[in-house]
Amino acid sequence: MKQRLFACAAAAVLAFSLCGNSVSALELSGVSVSAETIGSGTCGENLTWTLNSEGTLTISGSGYMDDWWVSEESRWGEMQSKIRKVVIGSDVANIGREAFSGCTALQEINMPDDSIKEIGDKAFSGCTGLTSITIPESVNCINNSAFENCTGLTDLFIPQSVESIGVYAFFGCTNLKSVCLPDSLTAIGSGLFSGCTSLESITLPESISLIDSFAFENCTGLTAAVIPDAVTMIGESAFKGCTGLKEITFPKNVTEIGKEAFSGCTGLTAPVFPDAVTMIGESAFKGCTGLKEITFPKNVTEIGREAFSGCSVLSSVRISTQISTIGEYIFYRCKALKEVSIPLNVREIGDYAFSGCDALSNATVNNPNCVIGTVAFPKNTVLHGFSGSTAETFAAKNGRTFEALEGDVIGAGTCGENLTWTLDSEGTLTVSGSGDMEDWSYSSDVPWFDLRDKIKAVVIGDGVTNVGWCAFDSCENLTSAAIAETVTYIAQCAFSNTPSLKTATVLNPEAVIGTEAFTGKTVLHAFKTSAAKTYADENGLGFLPLGIRG
Repeated sequence: MKQRLFACAAAAVLAFSLCGNSVSALELSGVSVSAETIGSGTCGENLTWTLNSEGTLTISGSGYMDDWWVSEESRWGEMQSKIRKVVIGSDVANIGREAFSGCTALQEINMPDDSIKEIGDKAFSGCTGLTSITIPESVNCINNSAFENCTGLTDLFIPQSVESIGVYAFFGCTNLKSVCLPDSLTAIGSGLFSGCTSLESITLPESISLIDSFAFENCTGLTAAVIPDAVTMIGESAFKGCTGLKEITFPKNVTEIGKEAFSGCTGLTAPVFPDAVTMIGESAFKGCTGLKEITFPKNVTEIGREAFSGCSVLSSVRISTQISTIGEYIFYRCKALKEVSIPLNVREIGDYAFSGCDALSNATVNNPNCVIGTVAFPKNTVLHGFSGSTAETFAAKNGRTFEALEGDVIGAGTCGENLTWTLDSEGTLTVSGSGDMEDWSYSSDVPWFDLRDKIKAVVIGDGVTNVGWCAFDSCENLTSAAIAETVTYIAQCAFSNTPSLKTATVLNPEAVIGTEAFTGKTVLHAFKTSAAKTYADENGLGFLPLGIRG
C-alpha cells in the first residue's frame, strides 16, 4: 500500500514538472537538497573555494589568501559575475588583492569575527551591488582602493582595530552617506573619500593629524567639516569641488592650507583662519563664488598664485602685515572688491594680481618701493601712495589716476628676509614685518646709512625678533628708541655711538643685550626685573622702571 502511495506521489511530481513548474521532485516530496557546486579550486597555500549554483562562494581552510594583479586571473574570475554572496572561513587571515574586484552581483559578505587582519588593495573594487559591509574587529589595515567605486554602499562603520586605511579606499562610493571612523586612525589618506557625492557629514576623530591630498575632493553633498586640532596641514585639493560645503572649522594648530585645497567650494562665505596659518597655497580658494570676506591671519607670510582668483562676490580683504609678496592673479576677477590697502611690508605685487576686479575703485600701496607687476590693477582703480613712489610711477606709465598720501616717506627698503623699513619726513624710522633683522659688520653697510643724520626716532614693530649688529650705530641725531616685546636679542653695537639717544624702551624683560649695544648717557626704560635692568647696572647706564610688571 505504501509503495502505491509513493508511486502516485512521484507521478504527480512528474506531471507538475512537465507543466513547467520549477519546483523539483525532491523538494515537493519533502527531501532537502543542497545547491549544486559549479566551481572549486584553491586560493591560497592552505585555502580552497567552492561556488554553488545559488551564487554563494565559500572560502575554507587556514592562512593567507593569494593576491591577484588582474581580477580576471583570480581563481573564480570566469565565474565572478555569478557571485552573490561570499562566506569566509573562521581561520582565513586576509582578503587578497583584487580578490573580488569587479564582482558586480555581490550583495553580501560574511567575514569571521577574529581572524581577518587585512583587506587587500582593490579587494572589493567595483562591487556595485554591495550595499553594506561589516568589517570585523580583527582587521587592522584596509589597503589602497579596497572599496573603490562600490557605488551601492550607503553606510560604513570602521572598527577601532583599524589603524591605517590606504589611499582612495572609498573613492567613488557615490551613495555613501555616513561614515564612522575609529579613534585609532591618524591620517585621512589621499583620495580616501574622493567622489563620495552623497556624503553629507563626517566626524573626524581627534587622533587625525593629517588630511592628505584629494581626501574629500568632489564630495558635493558635504555641508560642514570640523577639522581636529592635531591637524597641521590640509593637503592639495583636499576639499576641492565640495560645492555644498558652507562651513569649515579650522584647527588652531594648522599652519598650511595646500594647493587648491578648497578650490570650487562655492558655498563657503567667510572662513576664519587661525593665527597659526603661515601659508595659503596656490589656487587654495579659487572659484569660491560665495566667499564674501577674508581676514588673513597675522602670521601668514605666503599666499600662492591665484589663491582667491574668481571669488566673484568677495568684497572685503584685510591683508596681513607679515606678507611680503602678493602673487600673480591672486585676486584676479574678484569683481565685487571695492577697496584694498596693501601694507608697508609688501615688497611686490605680482602680474594681474587685481586685474579683472572691475569694482576696485581705490588701492593704497603703503610701501613706496613696492614692485608692481604688469596690469596689476584695473584701469578704473585710483592708486594711493607716497609722492615719488613706485605706485606713482606705475600710475603714470599705465594711465591710472594717482593720489598722494599725506606725509612724506623719504626712505624705505628691506632689512631682513621678511622685514621692511621706512623713514618719514619727521625722522621716525619704523621696522615692520616678522623675523630677524640682518646683521651688518660696519655702520656704513646699513641700508639707511645715507639718511642716518635724519633719523630722530626708531620704532621696532611687533613681529621683529632682533635688532641687528651695528643697526643704528653712529646715528648721532637719534633721541629715542622703542623696541617691541617680540624682540629677544639686541645685538652688539646696535645703538652705540648715539650721543643724543636719551631713552630706549625695551618691552621684553628677557631680551638679551649684546656688548656695547647701548653706550653713553642712554637711559634704559624697562621692567624692574629684566635683562635690561641688569645690563644698565653692569654698564653704568641710567634706568627707569616701566610699569609694575616683574
